Amino acid sequence: MKKFLAFLVGGLLWTSVLHAQQTQYSVFEFIKVEKDQLFDYIEFKDLTEKVYRQALNDKRIKGWDFWKVQSGSEQGEFQYIMVTHYDDPVKMMNGLDDEAMIEYTKIAYPHLSDAQVRTLYQQSLAIRELPVRLYMRELASTNDNFQYKPEYWRHLI
Repeated sequence: MKKFLAFLVGGLLWTSVLHAQQTQYSVFEFIKVEKDQLFDYIEFKDLTEKVYRQALNDKRIKGWDFWKVQSGSEQGEFQYIMVTHYDDPVKMMNGLDDEAMIEYTKIAYPHLSDAQVRTLYQQSLAIRELPVRLYMRELASTNDNFQYKPEYWRHLI
């Protein structure tokens, strides 16, 4: 019985140590888009979603989010925030370099030639300004399955 209890306590400590080591790292990129390029940015967002899906399949990233910033009646300095999640601080600091993004774009758009992919990628970079990038480490988390439903709030306004 003592061996079983010691094994159980040791197993619980081991799983808690493993869970504690699964820290999430995130990069927040505050993106500024000129008013006349907002529709082009929507196309960029679609391209980035396809490319990041390939990076997720390749285990280069843990996930990503696009957030639209709403600053009230006046146009704020940033319109969008792109959040990329990593499971390793080195991956976070290295990020996805241009060549990796081009390779993932080729996978996402197999019907395009190499020159077309590079042109598409360069055009997507030209429509946005990326003045602020923040690197963060998750300090605390919860296991709650909270689901934010923005549609509910739209009906209240």
